[in-house]
Amino acid sequence: FMYIHDRLAGRYETQVVPGVCSVLGASAVLGAPLVYRNQTLSILSGVMDAEELKHRLADTGAAAIMKLGKNLDKVRAVLGDLGLMDRALYVERATMSNQRIVPLAEVDGDDCPYFSIILVPGQKWNGA
Repeated sequence: FMYIHDRLAGRYETQVVPGVCSVLGASAVLGAPLVYRNQTLSILSGVMDAEELKHRLADTGAAAIMKLGKNLDKVRAVLGDLGLMDRALYVERATMSNQRIVPLAEVDGDDCPYFSIILVPGQKWNGA
């Protein structure tokens, strides 16, 4: 949205209305927290190159990876290399009637909308 806003705001009267961002909407439909206690959450773009994505994922407790589309196979490979596939969840059309939430391992990379999200929740807190 902001790409369009930035291009048109100088020519037309515009207003940005706050709403629920896609990462929080996707997290809400999971019914579980993304992070526990003092864990960190990184929101990353699937468009970034594999090495940068790997570096950033290795340095965070939990992640949301946006802008998948053609980048899904690359992102999946990085998550696999880091041993994160067991925690990775694919969320498509979050909060809509046709939303889809599945383990990333079950997703076919040929039919992935650009605005889908992968959530990698932090390790569950054991209460100790």
